[in-house]
Amino acid sequence: MILTPSEQKVYRNFYQQQIFTLDGARSVLGNYRTAIATARGLASKGYCQRIKGGLYSVIPFEQTPDVGQQHLPDKYIVASRMSKRYFLSHHTALEMYGAADAQFSTVYVTTPQRIPHLHHKGKSYLCVQSKHFFGFHEMEYNGQRILVSDKERTVVDCLRTISYTKGLQELLVALPKLAPLNFEVVYQYIRKINEVSLAAKAGFVLESLQQELHTPEWFGERLRKMLTKKTYYLDQEKVGLSRHVKEWRLMVPKQV
Repeated sequence: MILTPSEQKVYRNFYQQQIFTLDGARSVLGNYRTAIATARGLASKGYCQRIKGGLYSVIPFEQTPDVGQQHLPDKYIVASRMSKRYFLSHHTALEMYGAADAQFSTVYVTTPQRIPHLHHKGKSYLCVQSKHFFGFHEMEYNGQRILVSDKERTVVDCLRTISYTKGLQELLVALPKLAPLNFEVVYQYIRKINEVSLAAKAGFVLESLQQELHTPEWFGERLRKMLTKKTYYLDQEKVGLSRHVKEWRLMVPKQV
């Protein structure tokens, strides 16, 4: 099918980026209504797919238009376009660092505002709303710059919400792959979030990995000062199979 000049312009401009928004198309074309019509035209001709309102994936030229509907957009790039303020986090960050033992069909995106979750082409994009919007940096990925939690924030997030990972056993293998860690930064992140349960979890796990991570003694000493008399569970999914670690006021899975 023949593309209009506007369609050619948008397709050419966003081909390498793989994803475009209506706002991005408007910046290229100069008019929002033209951007809408152009996106619809490209979609109808099999040159792009609508992911959600205002977000489209570009279908590679060799797949258009015959097999375009089978195109699977890159999940990390899609996630990076979910919001202007975002960073990839939790298990997704472990994947980006090559520390995860498997890839998830769920992609975790931390944002300061509430964004509805998205399901597209067998992938789930879970937006984690957080007031703690810090601890991320740019990472080069397939010629693009994507925001990802830094290694220290990744450790903190994964220990804080283990359910957003494959589980504690994966973390015990994955976290050493992030070494070396700046433990002063890890500690400052924990202080900013200011949750006693997080201090207990991080203290226990990172001291348990002292040999692999070279966890300094002062780290555990500082975190122990944050504890109260209340006891927490390290992994809420293993509530019935836990032992009590008095030092950290923590119920820990028996196999750990």
